Amino acid sequence: MNILINRMHQAHAALVVIVLNSAANIAVVLMQTLKFVDKGKVEAGQSLRLNKKQTFYYVTFPQALKKSVPLVVAQFVTNIKACTFFGLIALIDMSFVTNDAMNVTGDLVAPFVILSFVYLVLIQFINMLSKYLEKN
Repeated sequence: MNILINRMHQAHAALVVIVLNSAANIAVVLMQTLKFVDKGKVEAGQSLRLNKKQTFYYVTFPQALKKSVPLVVAQFVTNIKACTFFGLIALIDMSFVTNDAMNVTGDLVAPFVILSFVYLVLIQFINMLSKYLEKN
């Protein structure tokens, strides 16, 4: 029981590290893309008598979001890799499940091939999602 509690604390700590790191990286990406929004478009918003908040909300921020989609998706892919590094994915430690399957079946290769396939499917899904978001 004590081992399970220690694992849960490690899992929560890893999750906090991943979330904070991801939030910091996404904030940096958004700040960088906000810096490089075309000044002419901001001036056009101001010439339409939009105040600073309206210009930011309707002109600057949507363009920054569109430009930052590939970088944010890359951050999500990095998060999946980090989850693998910390031994978490979807709050299930798949490496332990793979080791258990290896011990039960006696097969050394198949469980890890299946695990690799699961990660491949996850990454492909995120890539498809990013392409969809880039189009819209």
